[in-house]
Amino acid sequence: MHGPNGSTNGHEIAIAPVTVLEKPKRARFSQKRVKELLAQLAIPFDPAVIQWKIVESKRLAGKWQGRVIPYADKLAYVHRLNDLFTSVGWTANVAVHPTTIAPGTRDQRTAAKIIVSCHLTIYGIGSHSSTGEEWAGDQNAATSAEAQAFKRASANFGLGLYLYSFFRGKWVLLNSSKQLASPPPLPEWATPAGWLAGARPDIARIEPCADSVPGAVGSNVIREIEAMQNDLGGLVYRKILRQHLVFFPKDIPDPATADRILAEMKVAAGLTLRSTQAIERIGTPAFAEIVRSFNLRSIDDVSDLAHLERVVLALENHARTLEPS
Repeated sequence: MHGPNGSTNGHEIAIAPVTVLEKPKRARFSQKRVKELLAQLAIPFDPAVIQWKIVESKRLAGKWQGRVIPYADKLAYVHRLNDLFTSVGWTANVAVHPTTIAPGTRDQRTAAKIIVSCHLTIYGIGSHSSTGEEWAGDQNAATSAEAQAFKRASANFGLGLYLYSFFRGKWVLLNSSKQLASPPPLPEWATPAGWLAGARPDIARIEPCADSVPGAVGSNVIREIEAMQNDLGGLVYRKILRQHLVFFPKDIPDPATADRILAEMKVAAGLTLRSTQAIERIGTPAFAEIVRSFNLRSIDDVSDLAHLERVVLALENHARTLEPS
């Protein structure tokens, strides 16, 4: 029977006391430990996890070359955070933000983008937020935008920040399918060993390749070659270019060829000056006769530098015969 107090047969039911669980304590780090952890976050990733994205490609001298930038997958960031703080030592809250759909273009049905914000908190360190974006037409737009936001927020803690030093990228050779043939080597400061040894990126170490291609001829050399036309005349100038299978200086395929062309043009310019000096001494009629002896209508008709040098030597020899003994 149940007694009036709810007991059975006069015996009270024992009720266990309610235990109030305390909130888990968040990590607390000393200022010195915070600095140590931030320093460990900033260490570059293992080169084995680095991938390269082609952001621009050009065809030069029959070969495809591309400007590539390095990046690490989101998992590399997650593993670093887990290694330092464990999987419960940080959180990343993400949110998708709606955007206005604008009229489409020929290439895009809509101009809408997926925008994702990420609020990254490392307990005991602090919080940072950032955003990522991707065109809505991409079937993986949300995933890409989330990863971008997460990595940008991580960079505020120093994690992966060094990769932004490659903002200009590097030019490398691509295969016939316009794919990266082999990954380029990383500079010393972009490796864990180099970073720990004190190497750091700076303006001098970041390759200024936004407007240049590996193996391309420098603009200063191009201008110097173009200026040689004034010393050589159009016929000889173009003949030297054609001998190297190019019609314009901008078509020169590599620096070595450019150096040879410039050297030959300088030799030709010197010979042209010597021929002018000899003509002044022997006179136009004698000059014309010597040129005809080489089956030429003009000195500009010479086939190569050796041919030009023989004509100039003949002019100078004739000039010496006219000198008083």
